[in-house]
Amino acid sequence: MVRCRRPGARLVVVHFTLWVSDNGRGFDVDEVLAASAGIGMSSMRARIERMGGQLRIESRPGHTLLTATIAGRPPAYSSAGTV
Repeated sequence: MVRCRRPGARLVVVHFTLWVSDNGRGFDVDEVLAASAGIGMSSMRARIERMGGQLRIESRPGHTLLTATIAGRPPAYSSAGTV
């Protein structure tokens, strides 16, 4: 449970960024994303994009970095100011 101490606030929007990196052998990003077999990187990207986010993939020998960013968006308010 997350508690917010914002007087009068009824809505909290969260912007979430996750970095995952390793020092492995690396891979060709375009080749991996183009591969139709399996549910790896292209599936991760699709899932993140369905949540309104972005997945950035960088890879070279000795370094791979995945950055997933999901920006919360507040819902539309009615004219009465309620959700």
